[in-house]
Amino acid sequence: MSPTSSSPHPNGGTSAEAIRQLDLADHLSRLSDLLHLVAAAADSLPPPHGAAIARGTQIALDEVDAIREMLED
Repeated sequence: MSPTSSSPHPNGGTSAEAIRQLDLADHLSRLSDLLHLVAAAADSLPPPHGAAIARGTQIALDEVDAIREMLED
């Protein structure tokens, strides 16, 4: 994460102001990181729940990649 995204918040997250200051690439990176965490957590769930969550997060990760590619063009 970028230095602007590490501003501590009392609940352990980042402040809303710090999040607003991120650029689109930072937002996509943070979203991708969160989706990877969700997918990893889904591995510990029994079928079919874990598989469904893993598939949903993979679809979302594919969308993040597509947005990144559109931005590069």
